[in-house]
Amino acid sequence: MFKVLGDVNRNQLFSKETLNALGIIRYCALTIIGFVVVSAAFIPFGDPEDRPPGVFLRIVVILGSILVVSVMLLCEQFVKKRCR
Repeated sequence: MFKVLGDVNRNQLFSKETLNALGIIRYCALTIIGFVVVSAAFIPFGDPEDRPPGVFLRIVVILGSILVVSVMLLCEQFVKKRCR
């Protein structure tokens, strides 16, 4: 994220390095989604009172990560069009 912001500051937004940084951010968000989905397997083993908040927090994290993935895809497409 800081690399992309640095590229914007240096007026190098439409470069291959920025495109790579956006891809890395997207893959990190997908990795977070994967970890949260795997952590859902441990819900049945926990305290029954903790299940609803745990599920809610997992949903919030997944939705936030989906938002980040979507924005990064849009930004990557925009940079690819301008980079040519």
